[in-house]
Amino acid sequence: MKNILDIELKSSFKYQVIFFISAMMHSVFLVTFMLTQIYGLMTLNIISVAFYLIAFAVGRWGDIEKHGVTWLSACYAEITGHAFICTLWLGFEPCFYLYAIIVLMVAAYVLYLACEKRQFLRMIMIFTVITLASVLFCLIYLHFGDPIITTVFGKTLSQEHTGIMRAVNLLFNIIITFFFSVMFIVEIQVLIRKLNTVNEKLNYTAMHDALTGLYNRRSLYKMYDEVKDKGNFCVVMGDIDNFKKINDTYGHGCGDEVLRGVSSVMNDMAEKNDIACRWGGEEFLLVITGSKENGLARLNEIRKKILALEFAHGDRKINVTMTFGFVDCLEILEHTEFIDPSMNIDALVQMADTRLYYGKENGKNVIIDKNVETVK
Repeated sequence: MKNILDIELKSSFKYQVIFFISAMMHSVFLVTFMLTQIYGLMTLNIISVAFYLIAFAVGRWGDIEKHGVTWLSACYAEITGHAFICTLWLGFEPCFYLYAIIVLMVAAYVLYLACEKRQFLRMIMIFTVITLASVLFCLIYLHFGDPIITTVFGKTLSQEHTGIMRAVNLLFNIIITFFFSVMFIVEIQVLIRKLNTVNEKLNYTAMHDALTGLYNRRSLYKMYDEVKDKGNFCVVMGDIDNFKKINDTYGHGCGDEVLRGVSSVMNDMAEKNDIACRWGGEEFLLVITGSKENGLARLNEIRKKILALEFAHGDRKINVTMTFGFVDCLEILEHTEFIDPSMNIDALVQMADTRLYYGKENGKNVIIDKNVETVK
């Protein structure tokens, strides 16, 4: 069963909910005023119910979102006006004035998610002033005089009817507050999930090479801090042999295919704590965890798999080779000029690069380690 906080609410659904709840409330008011023989307010609620039924139909089968703010403004005006008239008519005790307050909260919630910031601030300020003015007017009017039901019609609302109306209005306000608070929390959760998704994509883009999907140079330093604390490791600098010739002969499209194919081999061969990144151009850097013997064996497997790759260019089949410079992290202990010798990644990369250059000058398709030994 799907968690309620995982539901993404459509704007049209929110408007339909507002219209449906409003129609239900006014239907209850209509029956209440009919039973208490307050026909003026009963007529007012007949008009209100008709308005919300039309609004609900538009929201259900029409394009309500196109004019959603206009419909919301009309809804706010109707509820605030209804609360204002009912309060002047019956007094404060039935608690109809609460709807003028609750509709302001609902309007703020919907407008916040439907409008741009400037429009939201402008409209919510106008709504707040109208709500405040209507409630203050009722306070002043009823402080100096009696409700309309008494001054105009010469009636008084019985304690029983007052109690029933108060209970109904309090119940409706509690339900509305709870329901729209939950809807607001659901919307916030949706926005948080979307923000997290965007952040994840941005983080991925910032740390990965767009063409190959491998980590980029920037990410190496961030990830290296985690690798260096896990024990022995080796640093490898690799370069695709004769890559410029491939680009010049077969085009950059073919060159990109070669880069992706080589990267795929490295990525597939990388274990949990390894790092495989595109250093730049046709150069790649690997951090292989484990002993020197383990690193050399795994790197030779990578070299052989790359040698076995075939790339098609028309009727021709293209094979590529790579040369690698290999450094065990413990080798740097011999270089006392480094303050933090066992963990200096820049020095390790420089040593690997030097050995790579030696391999390129002496045969290619080799792995060059500390003693200028080659693995073919």
